[in-house]
Amino acid sequence: MRGALQAVSDYFLYLTFKVRRLLLRILVVMAVVPGIFIFQLPPDMRLMFAYVYVSVMGLGLYSVANVYAGSLIQLFCMTLFGRKYKTYEYSTPETEHLKAKMGLPRVRVFVTNNPRVRSPFTDVISQKVYLTTKWLDEFSEKDVQSTLGHEFGHAKTRLRFALEAGGVVAVTLLTGFALSFHTIPLVAEITEFSVLVLGLTFVSWRNERRADMISATELGPEGMISVLEQLRSQTKRDEGSETHPPLSDRITRLLPLLDKS
Repeated sequence: MRGALQAVSDYFLYLTFKVRRLLLRILVVMAVVPGIFIFQLPPDMRLMFAYVYVSVMGLGLYSVANVYAGSLIQLFCMTLFGRKYKTYEYSTPETEHLKAKMGLPRVRVFVTNNPRVRSPFTDVISQKVYLTTKWLDEFSEKDVQSTLGHEFGHAKTRLRFALEAGGVVAVTLLTGFALSFHTIPLVAEITEFSVLVLGLTFVSWRNERRADMISATELGPEGMISVLEQLRSQTKRDEGSETHPPLSDRITRLLPLLDKS
């Protein structure tokens, strides 16, 4: 019975990325109009604003917190239980040539069979790139090199991404500070949170597209397009997330490079 109730709850409370983003945008708009005029509104309209705002706020915070909590739990489990899974360094002549070509001699590539690692990722602090054994099994060598080109792109532009993320944090703080003079503290704080998530999504999407282009420039777009098309065929949704743009969008941006190559 509990399992059935949980399934129903997940079905109705699960919100797609597009809905989560829409809720955050609505919160930002409501903070400006009528949020900054809340003290001038008649009591009835103020009460109506409170009901609507709290409803949207609850859905928005629940859905976004659910996504980030899942990511944090996965990261915690990877760190806590990661040692029991095999990890070995991946080095081929093609990989070493690509690192030298991109000026990244300190970057090291590792392969793990940890099931909690679902896709390749880059630890920009330690400059380590991780692949999965499943990824090596499912993709050709050319596609793997294109994937590494993408991950090396993250390592190469890590400072730029940090500056962009820092800019988002600065804009968030300024927004909250400006609103604090015109509306109640709760609205100002929720708006700060909404602007932060929306801004980080923007720079994260920009960072992924930039890494795609770096890989396509270094190795040609064919491999990266092949990887993205295979991923799109495996997934049921293609709407993107808080960290990655839709696969179809990424493919569309790479297609014009085929003519140039």
